[in-house]
Amino acid sequence: MKKSCYMLLFAVICLAGCKDTDNSNLRADIEELKMRISALEIKTGELNNNIKAIRELTKEGMTITEAIAQNGIYTLTLSDGSTVRLVEKTAIDGSVPFIGINSEGNWQVSYDAGATYVLLKGSDGRPVQARGKDGITPVFRINGEGYWQVSDDGGTSYRSVTDEKGNPVKAVVIAATDNTFFTRVTPTEKSLDIVLKDGTELSIPIIKNFFCYFDTQYQGIQTIRAGSSTTFNVYIKGVENTIVTAPDGWKAMLGAPNADTNIAILTVVAPVATRAVADNTKDVSILAVAGTFAQLAKLQVQLK
Repeated sequence: MKKSCYMLLFAVICLAGCKDTDNSNLRADIEELKMRISALEIKTGELNNNIKAIRELTKEGMTITEAIAQNGIYTLTLSDGSTVRLVEKTAIDGSVPFIGINSEGNWQVSYDAGATYVLLKGSDGRPVQARGKDGITPVFRINGEGYWQVSDDGGTSYRSVTDEKGNPVKAVVIAATDNTFFTRVTPTEKSLDIVLKDGTELSIPIIKNFFCYFDTQYQGIQTIRAGSSTTFNVYIKGVENTIVTAPDGWKAMLGAPNADTNIAILTVVAPVATRAVADNTKDVSILAVAGTFAQLAKLQVQLK
């Protein structure tokens, strides 16, 4: 009887040991999965930064005033005063979509490491435009079930990414076969040359001392009382000629830039209120020209 008790106790201890081992392995697997998903989310953030950078760099007339490269990461200051970050490659494991731009200027994407590309379509079913004034910056993320989602409204709403058969695309958390976002990124004295994974070639001029943009404090539509004037700071440098335009009834005059601050004062005079200017939200524009390059800065105004 005593021998049987010892045998039973030994069996219980063995079962408890196996249970602890199984739980330990399960916890380790879960923690490893969490770490790999977190790494993939970091890489997805880099993908979104690159999409934003490509969208900005392909805007008409855009040039680069400063390009700082460090460990495959390019911090680019643009001629409109904005800054974007371009990540050439990453050491993080994980598989993320490759982006490209087709011959019609629409975003295309590959979910199989560049083997095939499909058009990225918006919520309306139409191709998402990359170039031009109606271009959109798509944003990717991974949902709670581990599938890719995309937004074409700046991250306000997301929808599932599907393949050609309409199936949701899994965010694969395995070691990446290629940790490079682009085929090539080559900075030169005159340009930043980029080749996307789909073969699209981009060349953005680098002009270190040419820019024209409004101070970032002017957000949204600027309201001015009828018959009165308001001044605005404009950062401007290296410009040979400027053309200032204003809507009918409005006046806009640009002063010379300060040599130390590169700030010029734009004075905008609102018209006297009449029925003719009832729909009065319009652009005040500055077209700055330097050689063969041009930069357009805009400010929206309306009567208060």
